[in-house]
Amino acid sequence: MDTEKLLSYLSNCVENGKDKKETPVPPELKGQDGALEITRILLDNGTSPDTILKQSLIPGMDRIGDKYSQGKAFVPHLLLASRAMNASLDLLKPYFDSGAHQHTSTSTPTHQNICQKFLKH
Repeated sequence: MDTEKLLSYLSNCVENGKDKKETPVPPELKGQDGALEITRILLDNGTSPDTILKQSLIPGMDRIGDKYSQGKAFVPHLLLASRAMNASLDLLKPYFDSGAHQHTSTSTPTHQNICQKFLKH
């Protein structure tokens, strides 16, 4: 799978709460890689942590946040999406903390400040 497809799939994993392969939800992704595995593949292939954050994780959370605002998703969906995003952030955090990757914003993204944005909906 090419990088763009992996980034799109990761975003879908976050939106649907697929944190790792063993997670049985959503049913249509049962047995497939989750956010943890896809993030690892992307990093191993040289995709920057900033790209993963901006092109997959944030858009996935944006979509579930929009669904929540429209009454099409509920708190359990947000919690599953948050768990999937956290699985990816656990792999990205060392890159941002070490300075090995130059993040383009002025602060390091954290699970807490990213999720707070979506809970305000």
